[in-house]
This record gives sequence, C-alpha cells and structure tokens, in this order.
Amino acid sequence: MANENLVLSEAGVEKLTKPERRVPGLYDDPSGYCKFGIGHLVHKWNFFLLEAASTGDPWSKYVLEQRPGSNELYLERSAASDPDFAKLKTRAVEIAESAITQKWYDKKFDKLPGQEQAKVTAAATKAVEEPGKSACENARRGSEGRP
Repeated sequence: MANENLVLSEAGVEKLTKPERRVPGLYDDPSGYCKFGIGHLVHKWNFFLLEAASTGDPWSKYVLEQRPGSNELYLERSAASDPDFAKLKTRAVEIAESAITQKWYDKKFDKLPGQEQAKVTAAATKAVEEPGKSACENARRGSEGRP
C-alpha cells in the first residue's frame, strides 16, 4: 500500500523546480510534449493552442516568454477566459489536423478519404480539448497546475 503521508521538503521542491521551472501556463517542452506548471505532462503532442495563438493578433498578447529573453513560450491561462477562445480552439484543431495527418499518413489533410479525415479530426480535437480543459479549469481555480 502506498504511503499517503509523504512530504516534499523545500530542498526537494527546489531540486525539482530548478531544471523544470514553474511556468504559469501550458507550454511545449523540448521533446514536443504539452506540459503545465512544473513539467506536468498534459499529453504527448505539441500544444496546438500555443501554436495557434503564436500566429498573431489577437492572441499574441497571451503568448509569453518563460524567461525574459528566451524563445521558450507559454500560453497564459487567461487566454481561456477570452470571449473568443472557441475561435482559437478551432484554429488549433486545424493546425493539429495538419500535424497529425503528416505524422500518420505523410500526406495533406485534404488528400485523405472522408473516413480517415474523421479519425484525424477526432484525434486533433482531443489533442486540443484536453489541454484546453486543463487551461480553463486551472484558470478558474487560479492554481499553478495543482489539482
């Protein structure tokens, strides 16, 4: 049976946060995985909402540097509260469809038969919705990625 009374010391927290850094939003790690907070894995795809927001206005105001002067970016949690967040998710699904189609079929999305497009769209929607839900829930809770 697992010990549920474990406590992490300040030194332990420091050791974990130093290489990972606490990021107050969702981001892609160097392996291309979507993460949140201190390296919490959201899923093993790129963070397509960040990619969509990085394409320009009006979303660029939510794309911030993890550290000043770095090119490592994250999507600020407040993006989930934007009244047009659904439009960002739609754009992110389109980007995800393209990336997934290329990875799975080495083709363009519009060259796939309808049945295969439906599979890709379902996977792309899931890849966008999972971290999108996390962003919304954490923005409402105001947490740093902790449940």
